[in-house]
Amino acid sequence: MKTRLQTLLLTAVLAVGTLVLAAGPVGGAVVAPTVLYGVDRSGSTVKKFTGTSTGAFSSTTVARGLSSVRSLAVDPAGNVTILNNGSLVRLSAGGSQRAIAANLTGLVAMVVDSHGTVFVAQSRRVIRIYQPSGVQTVIGSSPEDIEALGVDGSGRVTVAARDETLHLELRTFSRTAGAPPVVRSIGLIEDQGYNIFPFLETANGTIFVQSQAVGGSGAEFVSRINAGSSISTDQNTRLADYAWTVDPRTRLHLMQTRKWCYDPDFTCVENRTVDHILIFPDTGGVPRLVPVAGLALPPGGIAVSTDQTTYAAAGSALVRIPAAGGAAQTLVPGSYSLLTVKPGT
Repeated sequence: MKTRLQTLLLTAVLAVGTLVLAAGPVGGAVVAPTVLYGVDRSGSTVKKFTGTSTGAFSSTTVARGLSSVRSLAVDPAGNVTILNNGSLVRLSAGGSQRAIAANLTGLVAMVVDSHGTVFVAQSRRVIRIYQPSGVQTVIGSSPEDIEALGVDGSGRVTVAARDETLHLELRTFSRTAGAPPVVRSIGLIEDQGYNIFPFLETANGTIFVQSQAVGGSGAEFVSRINAGSSISTDQNTRLADYAWTVDPRTRLHLMQTRKWCYDPDFTCVENRTVDHILIFPDTGGVPRLVPVAGLALPPGGIAVSTDQTTYAAAGSALVRIPAAGGAAQTLVPGSYSLLTVKPGT
């Protein structure tokens, strides 16, 4: 029986002949304003970036006095919700900043749906907070500590936790509070405490998760789990370090470093250069390759606008990569994290 690593290596060999290189610009692209948000290097302020896919960008500080931002979400109306030091801060589209759900502390995860409703995890409870009313409802709980949250287009929340065998366990709750969840155990994904799962659920219920192999190798995988399924499929074509996100069309955009080392030393030197963006169909399958130049793996993550322009929080600047690919273009100097695009822009 092939191990997961052997299967991945075989897939990488086969993929050489099947990946398709993007040959030209995406047809019908329209220059439109794009709004992005990110946390600055200090972790105490949130920046708003505004510009277009071809023009200049400006930056504005929109939230201050933060200390430990864990996640940041923007709804279609432009309201920003921030999970900061276990509590919630809300920045309205009009620019006012205030604490919300002040009775809730020690929060470990947060996600916002397309209607602006906020969902949070507090230890093993999942709580829904309607906005702007602030009405709270406990919609369910997990027998294990919750590590991540996702929400689909209908407002159903999925929580990620580790079961007693340390495999990834998913619990999907209906919109009706107290209804029993649908439980799935993802046997090929396990975590022995090395890291919390980077986790994202799309509007159609597809889940993407990054996990680390057992055994101490440090090898990581980016996997796809279709809606309602218990089967995970690795999306990365080789072992590497990754930056990834999902675009407005629910397609995975994945960056992989050029060279990854099991145990970096004088005989193996890692190379964090990114050569392509792999864009997968929304139904999964063979990705399209968009060429990239002048970019090392962005430590602050990536975001994709509706016109398929990629924005990356590189080490020293916010950069832009055109939809057709090419050299990374510096937009705003500075180091940022948790890069997020406002829906619809």
